[in-house]
Amino acid sequence: MRLPSVLLAGAALLLAGTVVSGQAPAGQGAGRGPAPTPQNLQVLPKDMTFQQVIGVMQQFNAALGVTCVHCHQFVGPNDPGNDFASDAKPAKNVARRMMEMLRGINPTVQRAVAPKAADQVVGVNCMMCHRGSAIPQLPPPPARGAGPGAPPAK
Repeated sequence: MRLPSVLLAGAALLLAGTVVSGQAPAGQGAGRGPAPTPQNLQVLPKDMTFQQVIGVMQQFNAALGVTCVHCHQFVGPNDPGNDFASDAKPAKNVARRMMEMLRGINPTVQRAVAPKAADQVVGVNCMMCHRGSAIPQLPPPPARGAGPGAPPAK
Protein backbone atom coordinates (compact mmCIF):
# COMPACT_ATOMS: atom_id res chain seq x y z
CA MET A 1 0.00 0.00 0.00
CA ARG A 2 1.41 3.40 -0.96
CA LEU A 3 2.01 6.01 1.73
CA PRO A 4 -0.76 8.33 0.42
CA SER A 5 -3.21 5.43 0.59
CA VAL A 6 -2.17 4.70 4.15
CA LEU A 7 -2.55 8.38 5.05
CA LEU A 8 -5.94 8.43 3.41
CA ALA A 9 -7.03 5.33 5.21
CA GLY A 10 -5.75 6.83 8.42
CA ALA A 11 -7.53 10.08 7.96
CA ALA A 12 -10.73 8.44 7.00
CA LEU A 13 -10.67 6.07 9.90
CA LEU A 14 -10.99 8.79 12.50
CA LEU A 15 -14.04 10.16 10.80
CA ALA A 16 -15.20 6.74 9.89
CA GLY A 17 -15.24 6.00 13.54
CA THR A 18 -14.51 2.40 12.98
CA VAL A 19 -12.23 2.31 15.92
CA VAL A 20 -12.14 0.26 19.01
CA SER A 21 -14.42 -1.00 21.68
CA GLY A 22 -15.22 0.78 24.91
CA GLN A 23 -11.79 2.05 25.89
CA ALA A 24 -10.33 5.42 24.99
CA PRO A 25 -7.04 5.53 23.12
CA ALA A 26 -5.30 7.25 26.02
CA GLY A 27 -3.79 4.85 28.46
CA GLN A 28 -3.95 1.72 26.34
CA GLY A 29 -0.79 -0.27 26.27
CA ALA A 30 0.43 1.50 29.41
CA GLY A 31 0.33 -1.55 31.64
CA ARG A 32 -3.46 -1.81 31.59
CA GLY A 33 -3.63 -5.08 29.75
CA PRO A 34 -3.71 -5.81 26.04
CA ALA A 35 -5.06 -3.21 23.66
CA PRO A 36 -8.62 -3.95 22.54
CA THR A 37 -9.31 -5.42 19.13
CA PRO A 38 -10.80 -2.82 16.76
CA GLN A 39 -14.52 -3.38 16.17
CA ASN A 40 -16.87 -2.38 13.33
CA LEU A 41 -14.16 -1.73 10.74
CA GLN A 42 -16.14 -1.24 7.55
CA VAL A 43 -13.74 0.69 5.33
CA LEU A 44 -10.38 0.17 6.99
CA PRO A 45 -8.78 -3.25 6.69
CA LYS A 46 -10.34 -5.58 9.23
CA ASP A 47 -6.93 -6.86 10.30
CA MET A 48 -5.67 -3.45 11.46
CA THR A 49 -4.27 -3.44 14.96
CA PHE A 50 -5.38 -1.09 17.70
CA GLN A 51 -2.16 0.93 17.33
CA GLN A 52 -2.63 1.23 13.56
CA VAL A 53 -6.19 2.46 14.05
CA ILE A 54 -5.00 5.01 16.62
CA GLY A 55 -2.42 6.25 14.09
CA VAL A 56 -5.19 6.77 11.56
CA MET A 57 -7.28 8.62 14.13
CA GLN A 58 -4.35 10.90 14.90
CA GLN A 59 -4.12 11.73 11.20
CA PHE A 60 -7.81 12.69 11.23
CA ASN A 61 -7.14 14.88 14.23
CA ALA A 62 -4.40 16.72 12.34
CA ALA A 63 -6.26 16.99 9.03
CA LEU A 64 -9.67 18.00 10.38
CA GLY A 65 -8.87 19.47 13.76
CA VAL A 66 -11.38 17.16 15.45
CA THR A 67 -11.19 14.89 18.48
CA CYS A 68 -12.74 11.50 19.21
CA VAL A 69 -16.12 12.97 20.11
CA HIS A 70 -16.62 14.25 16.54
CA CYS A 71 -17.34 10.73 15.27
CA HIS A 72 -17.49 8.54 18.36
CA GLN A 73 -19.56 8.06 21.48
CA PHE A 74 -16.74 9.35 23.68
CA VAL A 75 -17.26 10.41 27.28
CA GLY A 76 -13.64 10.60 28.39
CA PRO A 77 -10.39 8.66 28.64
CA ASN A 78 -10.99 5.11 29.86
CA ASP A 79 -14.66 5.84 30.58
CA PRO A 80 -16.83 2.69 30.37
CA GLY A 81 -19.44 4.78 28.52
CA ASN A 82 -17.16 5.15 25.49
CA ASP A 83 -18.42 3.25 22.46
CA PHE A 84 -16.04 3.62 19.55
CA ALA A 85 -17.81 0.93 17.51
CA SER A 86 -21.16 2.77 17.56
CA ASP A 87 -22.50 4.19 14.31
CA ALA A 88 -24.81 6.65 16.12
CA LYS A 89 -23.01 9.79 14.93
CA PRO A 90 -23.58 10.72 11.27
CA ALA A 91 -20.02 12.10 10.94
CA LYS A 92 -18.70 8.55 11.16
CA ASN A 93 -20.53 7.48 8.01
CA VAL A 94 -19.57 10.71 6.26
CA ALA A 95 -15.95 9.82 6.96
CA ARG A 96 -16.45 6.36 5.53
CA ARG A 97 -17.90 7.80 2.32
CA MET A 98 -15.02 10.27 2.07
CA MET A 99 -12.51 7.42 2.43
CA GLU A 100 -14.26 5.51 -0.33
CA MET A 101 -14.28 8.64 -2.51
CA LEU A 102 -10.53 9.05 -2.09
CA ARG A 103 -9.94 5.39 -2.84
CA GLY A 104 -11.64 6.01 -6.16
CA ILE A 105 -9.81 9.26 -6.91
CA ASN A 106 -6.27 8.19 -6.11
CA PRO A 107 -5.96 5.43 -8.75
CA THR A 108 -7.17 7.99 -11.33
CA VAL A 109 -4.47 10.40 -10.19
CA GLN A 110 -1.87 7.64 -10.44
CA ARG A 111 -2.93 6.79 -14.01
CA ALA A 112 -2.92 10.47 -14.99
CA VAL A 113 0.74 10.75 -14.03
CA ALA A 114 1.65 7.26 -15.24
CA PRO A 115 5.23 8.09 -16.22
CA LYS A 116 6.01 8.67 -12.54
CA ALA A 117 6.61 5.90 -10.04
CA ALA A 118 3.80 5.36 -7.51
CA ASP A 119 5.98 6.59 -4.65
CA GLN A 120 6.52 9.89 -6.50
CA VAL A 121 2.83 10.69 -6.85
CA VAL A 122 1.10 12.56 -4.05
CA GLY A 123 -2.33 11.07 -3.54
CA VAL A 124 -5.35 13.13 -2.59
CA ASN A 125 -5.81 13.14 1.17
CA CYS A 126 -7.99 14.77 3.83
CA MET A 127 -5.58 17.62 4.58
CA MET A 128 -5.67 18.86 0.99
CA CYS A 129 -9.21 20.15 1.40
CA HIS A 130 -9.84 20.28 5.14
CA ARG A 131 -6.62 22.03 6.17
CA GLY A 132 -7.36 21.61 9.87
CA SER A 133 -11.10 22.35 9.65
CA ALA A 134 -13.92 19.81 9.98
CA ILE A 135 -15.78 21.63 7.21
CA PRO A 136 -13.46 22.68 4.38
CA GLN A 137 -13.18 26.42 3.88
CA LEU A 138 -12.33 27.86 0.48
CA PRO A 139 -9.61 30.48 0.48
CA PRO A 140 -10.52 33.82 -1.08
CA PRO A 141 -9.69 34.11 -4.77
CA PRO A 142 -6.56 36.06 -5.69
CA ALA A 143 -7.01 39.72 -6.54
CA ARG A 144 -7.80 40.42 -10.16
CA GLY A 145 -4.60 40.33 -12.16
CA ALA A 146 -2.72 38.58 -9.36
CA GLY A 147 -1.82 34.94 -8.86
CA PRO A 148 -0.13 32.44 -11.15
CA GLY A 149 0.15 33.59 -14.75
CA ALA A 150 -0.34 37.27 -13.91
CA PRO A 151 2.00 39.78 -15.52
CA PRO A 152 5.01 40.68 -13.39
CA ALA A 153 4.56 43.57 -10.97
CA LYS A 154 6.12 46.84 -12.17
